[in-house]
Parts: sequence; C-alpha cells; structure tokens
Amino acid sequence: MLPWGYKRAFLCCALLFLLGVVLQFLLGAVPPHLLHYPWSAVAALVYVYALVLVYILSDRFPRLRRLSDPYSGFASIASVTLLSVIFGLVPQTGETGGALGALGWTDMRSSWAFNLLMLYMMTGIGISVVSGLHHIRTRRFVPTLSHLAVFLVLLGAFFGSGDKVEALVTAERDRPVAVGEDESGQEVELPFMLNLNDFTIDEYPARLHVVDPAVGKLSADFLQADAAGALAAVEGWDLEVLKVFDMAARMPGEDGYRELKHVGACPAALVRATRAGESVEGWVSCGSFMFEESELELSDGRLVRMPRRQAKRYLSDVTLLTGKGEKRVDISVNHPARLGPWRIYQSGYDMSRGRWSNESELLCVKDGWYPLIAFGLWLLLASGVLMFISAGGRRPKKEGKR
Repeated sequence: MLPWGYKRAFLCCALLFLLGVVLQFLLGAVPPHLLHYPWSAVAALVYVYALVLVYILSDRFPRLRRLSDPYSGFASIASVTLLSVIFGLVPQTGETGGALGALGWTDMRSSWAFNLLMLYMMTGIGISVVSGLHHIRTRRFVPTLSHLAVFLVLLGAFFGSGDKVEALVTAERDRPVAVGEDESGQEVELPFMLNLNDFTIDEYPARLHVVDPAVGKLSADFLQADAAGALAAVEGWDLEVLKVFDMAARMPGEDGYRELKHVGACPAALVRATRAGESVEGWVSCGSFMFEESELELSDGRLVRMPRRQAKRYLSDVTLLTGKGEKRVDISVNHPARLGPWRIYQSGYDMSRGRWSNESELLCVKDGWYPLIAFGLWLLLASGVLMFISAGGRRPKKEGKR
C-alpha cells in the first residue's frame, strides 16, 4: 500500500486531469497562440513572482509546501510521463472528431489536461528552485543548478508556445519567395526573401525486388543493382545484373534502354532471372516523371520490379535576402540555416520529379524563447558534468581494523 503522501499527490493529479477533461468539453481546445509577446513575457514574470510568493507564504500556510514536496514531484512527473506516452501512441492529427479528439489527445499542445499537469509539475520544480537558491549556502549547489535548468526549459516551452511561428515555404528555382503557409493554410509573411539557387539529391543505389501483382508487396530480399555482375537470390529466383545505367531512357519504338544524360533520365538495369534451368531476361526501371517504369515478368506470374530510389541526402542552395544584404547558405536535413531568431529547415521536395525536382520545401521557424531554452539545456549539461566530477572525487571510507 502506498503512503498517504503518494495517494494524496496522485489524487491531486487525477483531479487536475478530470478538470482538464471538463474544460476540454466546455471550452474546446487550448488556443495555440493564447499569449503573444509581450503578454507572454509578462505572464511568465507574474508566474515566477507567484512562485516566490508561495514559497514565502509556505511558512504561514503549511499546505502550500505540498506543491513542492517529494510526493507531489514524483506524482506529477509520473502523470506527465504517462500522458506523454499516450500522446506518443495516438496520431497527433489535430482532429476534434471521435472520443480521442474530444479529449484533446490528438493534439497534446491543445489539451487542457496535459497543460494543467505540466503547469503543476513546473510549479513544484519552480518552488524547489526558489528554496534552493534561498538556502544556497546550506544546500548542495549541483542539484539546485539542475532543477533550475529544467525549470528554465519548461518555462520557455510553456510560455513561449504562443510566440512560435512556423511557415512552410515552397521555393522554386530562381523564383524568390517571401511568403509561407502555417499549419492551418494561412499565409505568413516572412521578414526575408528566399531564392533557391539549386537543389541536389544523393540517392541510394537501385534495388530489384520480386513482387506478386495480386498482393503488390515488395519482397523482403532484394538485389542491389549498383554494378554489372551483381548477384542475389530473391524469392527462389537467382537475379543477375547484366548491365546497369544510372541515367537512361527508352526511346519510342526501342525495346532496350540507352544511357542518357538529360533531365528526366532514370536508372535502368538489364536483368537475368534463372530458376531450375529456366531463364528470363529483360530491362527493369523505376521510371521518372518523363518515362514509364519497366518490369520483368517471370514464368510464375510474379514480377521483378525496381521501386523509386530512396533519397540519401538532399540539399538546397539558398540565398537569403534581407534589408541588410544577402546570405548564401546550404540547407540539408538536420543542418538548418540561421537568420536572427529564425531557423530554416529542409522539409521536403517534389517527390514526383525526384532528383529532377525544381522546388524545395523549407520550414521557417521563429522561436523568440529559444535562447532561454538553449541556456537551460546548456545549464543542464553543465550540472551533469559537475555532478559527474563531484561524484568522481568521492572515495569510499575504508573500514577500520577490528
């Protein structure tokens, strides 16, 4: 049986969850941009002041201490973690239909229950930080530093969510654009202009699979068609690449493919499939936006098929134009460009054209609270290093001789 302290703390979390469900039904989803700067900053300062006030009054009102005791801390963290797992399992589509949509579980940012529990957890951590800073001479410095780091990250994420701006920009080559769209389809004007100079894709080698047309599912095994002479056993057939082109095309009236260095060219492979003395030979290609795909039909009715090649890396060569001048940058996945408070991420491209795409999808994100969150993360890293150093400096005491 759990002690009363834990029961009381989990009961409080359950009541907050039920309150969030009621508010979700009565008021609907939490507005994504409930607070904007400067009101978001004012609300954050008032909240921090309230935490200090609660800490001061906790001597007169002992019940206020329950907000930051170990029982409340454990219960709030466990509740937020459980809700995060649930949200991770539920597709975050933002739809409001059905039971999950009515509860707000299809968009965790707009869920009253999640926001109330997050505020409850952040309040407990904040009061602990105030207490630790007030008694910094008598309490351990590293735990207080780590709590402060977590609190700053949560504070920036919670109060800064309304100031975050996301705009998806579709940039075409040599056509400057300064307007994007948010997730609701509304236009967002950018304080800079984007000009796509070039877009390049590095692709993985072509693969050859055996597929049953009735099922349409590619075989788990495949032959990587990266060079002539490649061999592999796939679904009972021995596949061999006799000839392969990275860029090829089949002209009208021709049976085979020829090498072609031109826009729209596609990979193609001359394949021989053998099994138990029988042999089938022919061209296989994934095609492109200009040329149709080709398949090799086997004697058992199945097909040798080449799916579209997967992108290994794609990169946008972009010029950013502002009133102060221009800046040329390369943007790829996990390597965004920075321009003041803006971060520009590689999001996608024209999948129908593949390597010949003339446009690039770029996600422009502005988060004015990012410096505070980044500072908190660096502070958390520093506290971890200090904790490791302080733990490494301790030596267990040797037992005295009996």
